Amino acid sequence: MDGSNTEEQDKIFQEYNEKQVDAYSALDELTAWLGLCRVRAVNNGLRPFDAEFKTIQRLLFCIGGDLPLRRGSDRKHLFPIGANEWLSGLTTQYSVTLPELHQFVVPGGSIQATELQVARTMALKAYRTVKLAVEDEHSEMILFLNTLSNYFFVLARYVYIELGVQEELFDADDPEWPF
Repeated sequence: MDGSNTEEQDKIFQEYNEKQVDAYSALDELTAWLGLCRVRAVNNGLRPFDAEFKTIQRLLFCIGGDLPLRRGSDRKHLFPIGANEWLSGLTTQYSVTLPELHQFVVPGGSIQATELQVARTMALKAYRTVKLAVEDEHSEMILFLNTLSNYFFVLARYVYIELGVQEELFDADDPEWPF
C-alpha cells in the first residue's frame, strides 16, 4: 500500500496500529519458537508433543488472522470454538501427574524443559500484546493465550520427569545462594 487511505482499501484492510504490530510480532515469535520445540521434542523421543505444538502453531495463526476483525464483522472468525477446552484438558492431563509445587522452578537442567519455560514467557508476552491490540473483543483468544502459558509451565515440569532430570527449585535458604 502506498499510504493512501481510500474507501476501497478501508474495506479490505484495517489500518494496523502499533499495538497490532506488537501483537503480530509476539505471535510470530512464539510460533517460530514452537517450531524449534517441535524439532527438539522429536529428537528427544517426545513425539506426541510434536502434534500438540503443531496444533498450537495453527491456533496462533488463527489468532493472528482474527486480530484485525471487529465486533460485528461479517467475516468468519478463524479461532475455533473448543480450542480453550482442548488446551485446558491437555494442561490438566499433564498436571495431575506432577508433584505438588511450593517453590519457584529454576529453568535449566534440560534443554527441552528450558525451551518450554521460554515458550511460557513468550505466551505471556503474546497474551499481553494481543489483549492490548483487541481491547478484549476476542476473549476466547485472550483466554487461550493465558492458558497457553500455564500449559508450557506444566509441560516443562512434565518433561523433566519424562527425561529423568531433577527440577531445580529455588530455595532462599540454600547454602549455595550467596545472599
